[in-house]
Amino acid sequence: MIFSTPPAIYQVSAFEALRAGKYDGTYDVRNLTKHGDFGLGTYNGLDGEMVVLGGHMYQINAFGEAKAPRAETKTPFAFVTYFHPARTFNISSSMTSKQVQAEIDKRFPTGFLAIHISGQLTGLQSRSFAPQQKPYQPFAKIGDRQSMLPYGKTAGDLVGFRMPATVGTLSVPGYHFHFISTNRKHGGHVLAYGVQSGKVELMPIKGIDKAKL
Repeated sequence: MIFSTPPAIYQVSAFEALRAGKYDGTYDVRNLTKHGDFGLGTYNGLDGEMVVLGGHMYQINAFGEAKAPRAETKTPFAFVTYFHPARTFNISSSMTSKQVQAEIDKRFPTGFLAIHISGQLTGLQSRSFAPQQKPYQPFAKIGDRQSMLPYGKTAGDLVGFRMPATVGTLSVPGYHFHFISTNRKHGGHVLAYGVQSGKVELMPIKGIDKAKL
């Protein structure tokens, strides 16, 4: 299915607020999937990474373990959309992340994109956070508190977005991916990756819905 008008991103809060240390959740995660079936975010108190894929939501803790969040859990920052790829290409030989992203840019040189990469991944490095304690510290001061999750070669899905620099501090400019394993047991925020073989699905997005900022 290709939308005649590209869908929007439904976003909760702004990345600038999260970066400043505003980690208290403001929005029930159970309501997110009313606005999209594909997306990213985090949880109350920065308690792990969020992946939304195929309408299913996962919370990835500091050990990289994925589970379904409790319905009453809140999020301080998240964004979702309804994913229906407009273009797909296959990867049959190993590519670095730069090569993958160059292929994406060839197909859609500018604008917002939702991106789903599935298959055999290589050099996968990710991270997650344990819940932070008050008084919260800004993002720049808690880098040493993140758990590094070096998955290396593994099978799974990257759920991500490419956003133009014009989003500024509203969201995350450039490429941004979270990982969930094929068995849906592990994941994290992606720091580095390659693709040995797999499929890349792309969907243009018209922008960000500011209703919940």
